[in-house]
This record gives sequence, C-alpha cells and structure tokens, in this order.
Amino acid sequence: MHGELAELIALASYGSVFLADPAAEPPELFPTASVFRFTNAVEFRRHTRRFGLSPSETVVARSCAPWFSDLRRRGAAALHLTRSSTVPRNRELDPHLEAGFSGGLDVGVAARFTDGSQELWTGRWAVTMPKHPKQLIWSVQFTGVALHRASHDGTVLNVAAQRLGRALDDVSEYAESSQLAYWRSVFQRARAQLTAETPEIPYHADMLPPNGYSLDARRLVAAASTAWVFGGMGSWNDIADGDAERYRAVTVELFESVLEAILAGTNSSAPRT
Repeated sequence: MHGELAELIALASYGSVFLADPAAEPPELFPTASVFRFTNAVEFRRHTRRFGLSPSETVVARSCAPWFSDLRRRGAAALHLTRSSTVPRNRELDPHLEAGFSGGLDVGVAARFTDGSQELWTGRWAVTMPKHPKQLIWSVQFTGVALHRASHDGTVLNVAAQRLGRALDDVSEYAESSQLAYWRSVFQRARAQLTAETPEIPYHADMLPPNGYSLDARRLVAAASTAWVFGGMGSWNDIADGDAERYRAVTVELFESVLEAILAGTNSSAPRT
C-alpha cells in the first residue's frame, strides 16, 4: 500500500467514525498508528481568505486528535476520501506510474460541514531526517483549503467490489499468460479478500478503526490494499515482458478499480452530505 495514501485513508476513516459519535473522544493516530511508522512529524495548516485579502495560514495542530477536534468545533459532519483535480501532484506520467512516487496521487480528504461548505485537505511529504536511527525519515504537512470544485468520492460498495473483481480476474489472466507466476499469486490473494471471513489489510492492519465499518467494507479495502502493486523498481509498474498493449489496458483498469474500491470502502461509514 502507498504510504501516503494509507495516511489519508486513516485520517478519513477514523475521523468519520469520530464525527458520527458526539460523545466520542478524538482519536490520536500519530505517532503510534502503523501508517505513521516512518514519520517524525505531522502538521495541519488551514488556508483562509477574508474580504478579498491574500490568504492567511493557520497552524491548527501538530498531531491528529486536535485536528479532529477542530473540525468538529467548526461544524464538520463527515470526512470523505476523495479524488480531485485540485490536489497538487505530479502530472507528467500516467496516473498508475505517478502513483509509484511521493506526491503522485490526486487523493485528499474532503471535510463536509453542516452549512454546506467543504474543505480539501492534502498532504505534502518530505524526507527531513534521512539518517534517523529508527527510519523516521518523513515529515508531512497537511493543508486545508476551501473546496469549490466537484470531487469524486467513489461509488457504493457492491459496484466497486464487482469492478475490482473483474479487474483482478483480467490482470490475473494476463499474468498467467505471460508466465508471471508471482504476480498472479498476488492478484489471486487480493481476489480472495473480497470473500474472506476475516479480511486482512497488509502492512497497515489498523488503517481502518475497529468499529464503524461493515465486513463488506473491510473486505473491499483489504482486497484493494493487497492489489496495490504500483511502485518503482521491481513493482508491477516495472514489468516489461508480454503484450504491451494488453498489459497497459489491464494495468490502467486495475489502478482505477483499486482506487475506486479504496474510496468506496473508506467512505462507507461516512454520511453522504
């Protein structure tokens, strides 16, 4: 699973469950959650603009719990993982290739407020302590800005699951025909998660909170996480053998279906506002 995406999933999922329960205490994810295992610092900043003046920037928090509390205080009703053209990212390569690098995804967290307004929170990751003895090399700054454009929050669970299942079948067939046995086994493991009695999210088992999510949602996120093969050298993106046109077609659809599944599963606990 892409480390930056895992952080965004955790923020959206834990935040939505928190906002849904007025009596809940804000969860603290940093530094103990697995999604922050290589992170030495987090910061949340909000950009605001008043009366036509230049935007100002406010540091909201340097950990997750006070950020969640600030959102509730200001009337946030839900957090949605979302894809938006306004997310700052690299845009020189195909999306499935850009996804192998830091800053390569068009994904953020949309905060939806009771007055109908929205904020888009995006992350900027940087290596600030490259020689940290515990490999806590990254720091991340999450920035929130008013969101005025449409964004995409994914579809319903069963539609996303069906699309992901088809994509995994197609890419598995390609891997088998190209004698890529290891990759076929990866896609088969991902496919199995869609019907698993106890689905397992690899690398980040705590990426979703223990409550607030159905079995179908957990299956979908586990399958999509297992099917995340979009990295650098040695990843599925690095495959050079076989039918290039067919490879690109199944890879593009796998990437889109995996992201759709992640959005649908993560957002299934949040009310549609």
